Amino acid sequence: MSDKKLIDANLAVGFVAKRSGVKVSTLHFYESKGLIRSWRKKAAQTNYG
Repeated sequence: MSDKKLIDANLAVGFVAKRSGVKVSTLHFYESKGLIRSWRKKAAQTNYG
């Protein structure tokens, strides 16, 4: 998936956690291991695509 598509998706970490059935901390752990990617908005909110 291209970076542009990831940014266009713009899914908040809480939304992704709820939809996937995992805790937010689990998503951050996966991100730290390089399994998923995210970006931060100005308000420091984590977003996934």
